[in-house]
Amino acid sequence: MNNPIGSLWNKWDLHLHTDASDGKGSCQDILDEAIAKNIKCIAITDHHTVDNVDMMKTLAKDAGVTVISGVEFRTEYGRASVHMIGLFPDEFNGITLTSEFLKENVLNQLGISRSRIIQIGRESLKQDGLPEASYFKDGMFRVQVNFKDAANLIHKYGGIVTVHAGSKSNSIDEEMKHEGKSKKNVSIEDSLGPVKEELFRDGYIDICDLTKPKEAGFYQKTFRKPSITTSDAHEVSEVGTNACWIKADLTFEGLRQILAEPERISFEEPEILARIKRNPDKFIRSLEIRRISGATMPEKWFDSIRIQLNPGLVAIIGNKGSGKSALTDIIALCADSTNQNWAFLTPAKFRMPKPYNVSNI
Repeated sequence: MNNPIGSLWNKWDLHLHTDASDGKGSCQDILDEAIAKNIKCIAITDHHTVDNVDMMKTLAKDAGVTVISGVEFRTEYGRASVHMIGLFPDEFNGITLTSEFLKENVLNQLGISRSRIIQIGRESLKQDGLPEASYFKDGMFRVQVNFKDAANLIHKYGGIVTVHAGSKSNSIDEEMKHEGKSKKNVSIEDSLGPVKEELFRDGYIDICDLTKPKEAGFYQKTFRKPSITTSDAHEVSEVGTNACWIKADLTFEGLRQILAEPERISFEEPEILARIKRNPDKFIRSLEIRRISGATMPEKWFDSIRIQLNPGLVAIIGNKGSGKSALTDIIALCADSTNQNWAFLTPAKFRMPKPYNVSNI
């Protein structure tokens, strides 16, 4: 855990498009919008390219926003193609997963390259003399990858596979429904088939990317797969819309925790954050403990330190003699607890009946 105060609830938007594919915003535009909407972690998931990932990470480095590398693929399944996303850690087995590394070891291995996409777009548009960007933006929606091969490569480099699911466009459910009288006559629960079940049960899919939170229960109950909601933003103004809350470190490793602990995901503002807003004076953000000048006691329990507290604090864990009792007594004192049965702040341990070197920040 990188955060000394433990995991906190933050908003994550793990499906964003930039102008490297079919998004309208530059990296700076998207970052500014994420900051304005207090989105703390974003994933850049352009179609069949990772060109803007490194730039976004550089821009976000000092902006208080975590950026996760990603790429969105069209696959061979479905009528209009099931879409899947690969999300990658910054490093894996000592290798830094830069944009160039992902191009060579993931995209190219799946038959995806900029030159191939441009050529496919050129053949489709049948017009000479257009800018390369025009051919690329057409071709990116005509290439596709083998779902299982892509999932295996993503996992090979420590990545996570998300799939469009539920009522989301290009979802595994909409694209692979059983035959019926109309598109909407088969529910998610009734739309399972051997191929779809295999993708879930054999570990090719890690997370479902939804539009409607109410659909999450089915995937968790049936396949033990967590679900997230995302903006799938193409316009800058869409960044952060439909994003979800995740209680974890703002890292790829923090994201991985939701695979085993789906309770770390919330589709609405978590209740603890609502309580803080309603009662800001009921929560202690941090304690600062100082030794006053002229103190005669030789012992130094805490000396000129600030301890940040998690609003969800329920226990203090540590070795014997590490200061657990001292800290719990100090918190109780600052909270004006009616329980005066101190374990540490006692006359036997202090020459004054109450501590005098504690201030509440």
